[in-house]
Amino acid sequence: MNLQLKPILSKAIEHLDVTLAILGCILSIPLTLYLQAAIGRPLYTTVGVISFLSFLTYLGIRRKSLLSSTRQLEVKSHTYLLLNILFFSLLCYSILALHLRAELYTRPLGYFISTSAMVAILAVEILFLPPRKSHTYFALLKIIVIALSLGWSQLLIFPTVVGVDPWVHQMFTLSMLDAGHIVYSYNNMPCFHLIVGATSLVTGLGYKMAAMFSVSLLQVICDTLFIFLLGKFIHSTKAGLLAALLLGVACWHIGLGFWTIPNTLAAILIPIVIYLLFKLRQDRPITSLCLSALFMSILLSTHALTPVCLSMLLFLFWLGFEIYRRMGYQGATSAKAFLIAFILFTVATLSYWTFVSGHINTLISLVQAEFSGDFFAQLPPQVVPPLGVTPPPEALPPLNVAVAQYRDSVPFTEQLFNQFGFFLFFAFSFIGSLAMLSKRMRNSHGFALVVAGLGILAINFFSIISYHAILSGRWHYFCQILLAIPVGIAFLWLGGLPRSKVLKASLLGIMTFLLSFLMIMSTVANLDNRTFSPNTITRYAFTQSEVQAMDTVSGVYRGEIGVDYYCRLLQFLPSLGNNVKVVTDQIYRRDFSDCQDTFIFIREEVIQHHFQASGAGLYRLNYDPRQTLAEQGFSKVYDCGSASGFAK
Repeated sequence: MNLQLKPILSKAIEHLDVTLAILGCILSIPLTLYLQAAIGRPLYTTVGVISFLSFLTYLGIRRKSLLSSTRQLEVKSHTYLLLNILFFSLLCYSILALHLRAELYTRPLGYFISTSAMVAILAVEILFLPPRKSHTYFALLKIIVIALSLGWSQLLIFPTVVGVDPWVHQMFTLSMLDAGHIVYSYNNMPCFHLIVGATSLVTGLGYKMAAMFSVSLLQVICDTLFIFLLGKFIHSTKAGLLAALLLGVACWHIGLGFWTIPNTLAAILIPIVIYLLFKLRQDRPITSLCLSALFMSILLSTHALTPVCLSMLLFLFWLGFEIYRRMGYQGATSAKAFLIAFILFTVATLSYWTFVSGHINTLISLVQAEFSGDFFAQLPPQVVPPLGVTPPPEALPPLNVAVAQYRDSVPFTEQLFNQFGFFLFFAFSFIGSLAMLSKRMRNSHGFALVVAGLGILAINFFSIISYHAILSGRWHYFCQILLAIPVGIAFLWLGGLPRSKVLKASLLGIMTFLLSFLMIMSTVANLDNRTFSPNTITRYAFTQSEVQAMDTVSGVYRGEIGVDYYCRLLQFLPSLGNNVKVVTDQIYRRDFSDCQDTFIFIREEVIQHHFQASGAGLYRLNYDPRQTLAEQGFSKVYDCGSASGFAK
C-alpha cells in the first residue's frame, strides 16, 4: 500500500501548485457553507465563492502561458513616449479636477477615474518596459506619485488631521513639543512622535503637514522601493514594479497612509527587514545581521502589534524554508538563521513588554479572555422603526444593537462594492502564490514568502470568523504588504496570456483599472466621495466651519458642551479647553432630560448623513434632533449652517 501511495505523493509534491489548487477548490465549498450558516452575512459568504473561483481559474489557465515570456516584451520608443504623455495628461487632469472640485470637501469622481486610468497605463507600460535602469527608476517615481496623490489628496482637502487615532497622537506630539521632553510616552514607544515632532521643529510645519512629510512620505517611498526590490529578487523587475504599483493603490495601504499612526511607521520596517534577511544576507551576512537588529529594535520602540507580526513572520519563514528543504526541491536555503532570529526577537519583544512598555499585562489579559472579540457578536433580534416613525424611548433597542442593525440594513450591493476590491486583491494573491509554488517558477525565497503571507492571512481570517479578531484592520494592512508580490506576479502572468500585444495591453489595463478603482473608492481609502456608497462612506474629518463653530462656542460658553461621538475629538485642538460630554446616546434615544446644564452642539453631518455613533460603528437618525430639542424646552442660541447650538 505504501509503495502504491509513494508515486502519488511524489507527484503531488512535484506539482504542489496543482495539488493545493485542487485542495483549495474542495475546501472552499464547506467554507462557503459554514460562512453562510454560522455568520449569515452574504458579504462573508462571498469570500468562499471568490476563493473557489480563484483556485478554479488557476487550474484552468496554468498551462496557457509561461511567466518568462513576459520578460522579453518591449514596445517601440514612440509607443513608450505616448504612454507617458497619456499618464502625465491624466495626472494634470486629476490635479485640476481636485482644484476645481464642485464640493469643497469631496474629491470629484473624475479624480478617481483618472487616477485608475493612470494606474492602468502604468501597468501596461511596465508589461512592455524596456530593460533600462532609467526606465525602471522613472516607473518607480510614477508609482510614488500615484500613491502620494491618493493619500495626500485626502488630507489636504480638510483643515485638520483625518481619522480618529491621529487626534490622540497629535495631542501627544504637541504636548511633547510644548514641554521640551517626552510627556506622553505611548507606553514607552515614542518613536513615531519623535519623528513627527522633529520634522515639525526642523521645518516649522504644523502636526498634519509634518506627519505627511515624515511618516506618510516614508511609508510610500520605502514600501514602494523594498517591495520592488523583493519582487525583483524573487522573480523579475516587471513583477517587482507591478507589485509596488498594486500595493500603492491597495485600500488599507492608502487608508493607513493618511490615517497616520505608529502602526503606519512600524509596518514600513517589515519589508525592509525581509529584504535584509532574504537578499542582503546572501551577499553581506554581517551587514544584514547588524541592520536587521537595528530595525528590529526601532520596531520595538514604535508599536506593540507590529513586532507580533514580525515574530510570526520569522517563524513562518523558517517553516517555509524547512518545508522546501524537506520536500527535496532544488536550491534549498538554510533556515537556521530565521529560527534563531525568531527566538531572539520573541525574547526581546517579551522582555521589552515586561520591563519597559508594560504590554505584557495586555497580553495576559488577552490570554485570560481567550482572545475573544466582538466583531461577529451575536446580537438579539430587534425591529428597526420605520423611517418617520418615532417610538417612545423605552421601545428603542440599545445603541450597539441599532448600530448592528444599521450595518445589516445597508444594501448588499453597496457592501459588496466597498469590499470587492479588497477581496479581489487576495483572490489574485492566491493565483500568484500558486504560480510561485509551481515547478517552473519555484524557488526557496518565493516559497517562504508565500507560506508566511498566506499564513498571516489565514490567521487573520479565521480569527475573524471565530470571533477572536484583534484589530483585524491592522492585519489587513500587513497582509496587503506581504502578498503584494504574489498579486504583481499574477497580473504579470495574466497580462501575458493573449498572443497579441494589443490584447495583452488591453487585458492588463482593464484588470488594473477595475481593481484599482474598486480599492480606491472603498470605505477604507475614501472618506469623502459618497457616489457609490451613500450609506457607508463616513467623513472622519472636520470642515473649517465645524472647527470655527466649536471654537466660537467654547469661547463664549464655559460650561459642559454636549457633542456627538466623533465630535468629541475637537477637544484635542490646542485652542479648546472646555469639558466635552458625548451625547450620542441621548440623540439616539431622543431624550435630553439629563442635559439641562449642557450646551448641545449638533452638527449638520449628524442630521443629514449616517455618523459614527460609538466605537462599534455607524448609525443614521430617522428624525431631526433640532425639533426634539425645541420640544423639550431647549432654545437654539447658535447656528452657522454646519452646526447648531442649543441651551436651556
